[in-house]
Amino acid sequence: MATLSDCQSCFHRGQTLLELMTNMKTISSTQEIQNIEKGILSEVHAFCVKNGLRYTLYGGTLLGAIRHKGFIPWDDDIDIAMPRPDYERFCREFRSDRYALHCHENDSKYCYPFAKVCDERTVLIEDSYRHLQLGVFLDVFPLDGFPDNNETPRRIIRMKKVVWGCLVFQNCSPFNKKRSFRRQLFLSLCLPFKLIPLAVRRLPSRLILPLFSRKASQTSFEGAPFVGCAVWGYGIREIFPSSIYAGWATVPFEGESRCVMSGWKEYLTSVYGDYMTPPPPEKRITDHAFRAWWKDDAVSSFPSDVQDQDPSHGPSIP
Repeated sequence: MATLSDCQSCFHRGQTLLELMTNMKTISSTQEIQNIEKGILSEVHAFCVKNGLRYTLYGGTLLGAIRHKGFIPWDDDIDIAMPRPDYERFCREFRSDRYALHCHENDSKYCYPFAKVCDERTVLIEDSYRHLQLGVFLDVFPLDGFPDNNETPRRIIRMKKVVWGCLVFQNCSPFNKKRSFRRQLFLSLCLPFKLIPLAVRRLPSRLILPLFSRKASQTSFEGAPFVGCAVWGYGIREIFPSSIYAGWATVPFEGESRCVMSGWKEYLTSVYGDYMTPPPPEKRITDHAFRAWWKDDAVSSFPSDVQDQDPSHGPSIP
């Protein structure tokens, strides 16, 4: 089987993406993507239960679990979140024969302030990205504590926007056919105007992300009056009194029991409003634009003298 580093090495040797993917089998349906992601979640869940790690379904995955008892039918990713102490232990200790964990702590060229668990049998390329990407993945977000004031979380969220802007300038294209025209226009105008100072914009992710993570986690999750995910996502709408994470429950997800925070109703109401009412049919589309392949049929396309190289990654543009 061709490895991810094989793909990256061929890419850096000058082969085009089309040349790389010629012998790969396309992953063409949302259902197939969901099945791969469900397998990742099963292994992550088993690892967390075995090792006493807390996690919760998060974002649209939590919404799907409550409203559909599984995936939102038109969704194509899985999000989970962990208290920062559990997240850091998970990043250090997770091991699997099939799945690989990627985070800025174990990869100096990784460009996200959260982790991804990827299926190493696959290759996934997002339309907004300039570089060859990881496999089909599950996102793992850290949950941090916040003091009893409004300014600290707002300051962290402002810092997140600067970090996101730096990563966009370094790695992303603003053009994504699934993004709204207004958003597309805004991004295409912002990038040339260089809204972020040059000195800041050029800081490499290996310097930006550790600093950002230390800033976001300066208040311990344990005992904090407020908690939430400040490194990505919906901003202040995801900062809650710590009581919503005071306990943990399970809910059905695609026929299996998966973990959620006890205050999932408060979370979904804050983030989505009337969360039990589906959007109108014309809005039932994914926001993600990517292509994915199985690696199994690609072995013969890689030279035998390929040397491993580190990947280059880019952040997705919401």
